[in-house]
Amino acid sequence: MKTSRNEDNSLHFGRPMLRHWALEAGCTYLNHGTVGCPPRRALEAQQRIRDEIERQPSRFLLRELSPYLAGLAFMRELGLDAVFRYNHDLAWEAGQLLSECWGSTLGVPRDMIGTMLTIALPEAAGTGLEDVALLRDALLFEEQIEVQLHASDGRIHTRISAQVYNELADVQRLADAVLARCLR
Repeated sequence: MKTSRNEDNSLHFGRPMLRHWALEAGCTYLNHGTVGCPPRRALEAQQRIRDEIERQPSRFLLRELSPYLAGLAFMRELGLDAVFRYNHDLAWEAGQLLSECWGSTLGVPRDMIGTMLTIALPEAAGTGLEDVALLRDALLFEEQIEVQLHASDGRIHTRISAQVYNELADVQRLADAVLARCLR
């Protein structure tokens, strides 16, 4: 499966990269840090490894085990620096967007953001574990947005995990969905 390229032959990250993952096409997946999914290539490599193991388990596991890192190989093909830079920049831009939309603050400078960030939702989103469960289910089942949520210090917080198949529009979908639920 070839990767998407821009006219200047640089990689085109964002929604076109989704085809390299088995995620549902309509789902906005911002929870890669908790329950990440491997690229299709890694899944295929995993199956080849399982098949090889089953042919001769003891020989493979005791003598032939080697670093089958298909996911890492895929990231290397994309360019580890380019992937990290894209994910870092997207995480930072996501934080700026959510801060503005929700009236929250990140509380950390850009150089302390890797590829994930945590930010408080608007106060109207709720305060405790029951509110977290209701909002998480609503976002997933009604909006098809998968994102980590937790309660802390009397507020609900989200942790965004940027990945090469995400775009800022995905984060905007989250911001809008949360605000819409707060207005109910």
